[in-house]
Amino acid sequence: MRACGELPAAAGAESRDILRSILPHTRGAAPRHPQLSVIAAWYISPGQGRALKITLRRFHEGRSFAAVRTEIKNADGAWVLEVVSHHAA
Repeated sequence: MRACGELPAAAGAESRDILRSILPHTRGAAPRHPQLSVIAAWYISPGQGRALKITLRRFHEGRSFAAVRTEIKNADGAWVLEVVSHHAA
């Protein structure tokens, strides 16, 4: 797992806003596969608090594509969003 940092938790931020802000981080987790191919997200709960913590883990990397799992939690450690993205070479 690679701790990526924090995102400011804007009041009323929707899951699509969170997804847009983590995309550069997911691409950074798979640098040899820069093209986003597929993304799936599971919204679990609203992000509350001042910041959301992001953790990324590349769980597959081959010649053609890589897969990255992103976990987003609030300051208390409660799940907010889970994302799996596939990146093509």
